[in-house]
Amino acid sequence: MSSNAAMEFASVQTNTIIATLSGAAVIMLAAVIRRKGTAWRNTPNILVLNLLFADLLQAGVNQTNYVWIINKAPIEGTLCTVSGAWLNFADVSSSLWVFVICIHTYLLVNHNIRFKHIVTVSMVFVWGISFILSVVGFAFEEKGYPFYDNVGAWCWISAHYPVARVALQYGLMIFVAISMFVFYGLILLRIRKNNIWDKKNKVSNSKLSSVARKLFWYPLAYLFLTFLVFLYRVCGYFRVELPYIIIVIGGANFSCLGLVDSLIYGISRGIVKLPGLPSMRTTIDSHSEATNDETGYIKSAVHINVEIEMPTLDGSQITLPQPSYVSELNSSSSKDLLAAV
Repeated sequence: MSSNAAMEFASVQTNTIIATLSGAAVIMLAAVIRRKGTAWRNTPNILVLNLLFADLLQAGVNQTNYVWIINKAPIEGTLCTVSGAWLNFADVSSSLWVFVICIHTYLLVNHNIRFKHIVTVSMVFVWGISFILSVVGFAFEEKGYPFYDNVGAWCWISAHYPVARVALQYGLMIFVAISMFVFYGLILLRIRKNNIWDKKNKVSNSKLSSVARKLFWYPLAYLFLTFLVFLYRVCGYFRVELPYIIIVIGGANFSCLGLVDSLIYGISRGIVKLPGLPSMRTTIDSHSEATNDETGYIKSAVHINVEIEMPTLDGSQITLPQPSYVSELNSSSSKDLLAAV
């Protein structure tokens, strides 16, 4: 067995184990969320849960590699075709969901716009486009050259179809990456300006910043974990050879998406508590006050109390009460902003 072949087999084993852990993390998180029964109450949660489902699909497709590990030979034939199409579907949907989260964050923070049907439209668009981009390649398949084939440590679009690789995945990844840099740059500029009150709805910029901080980590994690795979494949397209270890590390990083996204969700919502980190408890009391005839919004007075529990050196906890916060929000904005606190 050549050094590259040995490294490839080791990469398959590593990726499969990490993907299994990622899938288990997503399933356990889903069980906790279901028990709490609050996951479907706001748009950010629903968008993130769709992203986590895409991560679960990515983790699931790697389970086919157990056949490779057991037989000590690459998977091929129908199983490889199914695995390749499944992988492309999961990769594309994951890219699109981080893009949707990015757009939602931008509209919420920069323009205080809550698109009422973003969940329904996004689900139809993301899952529909992902399916189309994963099956359309079969229409261009040439005899003797399967469209989905073994490409190293997994099955994906064959190197015989370089244009399809760009059109059906890499082009989308480039678009998503550039878009996220632009939109999150605009979001950071908006927050930096520190415009305390929105003139129409009097929404505190600190609450908008809170939502942005929680949603910001998913696209950031996606960019970091997919960068090496993306770099290796793009360089291969332009016939620039990189050390094989790049794709080995990149594949391991890519397999971590479900695990990392689950940790981000769990930590940001207090489901997962890490030793040494403070935990925050927030209580919210709100009531409707009046209807604005011009806008049709129902304004609510919102009282937010925050307590932060800090661990001490002897292992005990001390509670630090924080200043309470009072604001007015229109009914449509409050659902997304306060649910993400």
